[in-house]
Amino acid sequence: MWNQGNRSLLALQGFAVAAAFTAFSLWPPATGAMVLVSLDGSGRNEVAKIALAGGAALLRAGNLPGSMVVSGNRTDIATQLHGRAFLIVAASGLTCGSGSRGK
Repeated sequence: MWNQGNRSLLALQGFAVAAAFTAFSLWPPATGAMVLVSLDGSGRNEVAKIALAGGAALLRAGNLPGSMVVSGNRTDIATQLHGRAFLIVAASGLTCGSGSRGK
């Protein structure tokens, strides 16, 4: 018979699995297509400058304000951030409107 403690543990495990799948699906590839999202209010022009300085190619504007879909090396782009509030996530149907993850 299941008691309340076992049900809570099962629910917690289910949540942990769902969170892990979500995190892995948004983790950007080392190289390839990714979305840069400004969290400090910078516009797409500033995002594009940072991406280009990191050697990335601009693919298109992202779905979110202040975001760009780029193709490049994640480490090279990240070195250009200099502590600024930017988020780098995988390019997927959820983040950029097409199924272009890692291409």
